Amino acid sequence: MAFFCKLIAVALMGFPCLVLAADPFQVSVRMDDGRRTTDDRPEKAENRQRMLSVQVDVPPHHKLYADQFSVEAPAPVRLIARFLPAPEKQADPLIGETKLVITQSFKALYAVESLNTNPLPVTVRWQGCDETVCFLPAAKTNTSAVPAQLNVRR
Repeated sequence: MAFFCKLIAVALMGFPCLVLAADPFQVSVRMDDGRRTTDDRPEKAENRQRMLSVQVDVPPHHKLYADQFSVEAPAPVRLIARFLPAPEKQADPLIGETKLVITQSFKALYAVESLNTNPLPVTVRWQGCDETVCFLPAAKTNTSAVPAQLNVRR
């Protein structure tokens, strides 16, 4: 019994590092009014598509778990991924498995459909690790203002 108590005490000593470690990942969200095309020519108003960009800064020697990254908006809004970074397979010594991870900063792009609210609350969820600590799952809700010329009900 004494061995079991010592084992629990040792395990709990490492737990505060997990709880108290500050999440180093930075996330920002921006709504684009769709006034430019990819070749930088002005686009006709009827062809504009609302785009949401999510900038994620991944510090050196850190990784985000690809299956833990998500971007959400309340119904009836639909977010359609137009660009997400390609994750890489990496052996994860902290959990003993091979996982798909993102190790570089990136900008994810989403087309926005059925937008009927201004401002639009967008929630980004993620979980990541550095070389020794896995951070608790995190979420950040941003409220993105919809440019006036695109704030129309369809």
